[in-house]
Amino acid sequence: MSISSPTTPTCIEICSGAGGQALGLEMAGFEALAHLENDRHACATLRQNRPGWNVFEGDVRGFSAGREKN
Repeated sequence: MSISSPTTPTCIEICSGAGGQALGLEMAGFEALAHLENDRHACATLRQNRPGWNVFEGDVRGFSAGREKN
């Protein structure tokens, strides 16, 4: 993950699945700060295909952006 410029829009994606929406947002100029998904197979796909992405596996209700630092 790179550090965004002040003009780069950012997002945190929940229910990331295999990353289709994230790819579209990336192509549109967004920088995703985190990808949240509770399905282990989807997380494995994300990690394999996009090793630079911050993938958090688990229930979104337990996620806190302030606590999760990679």
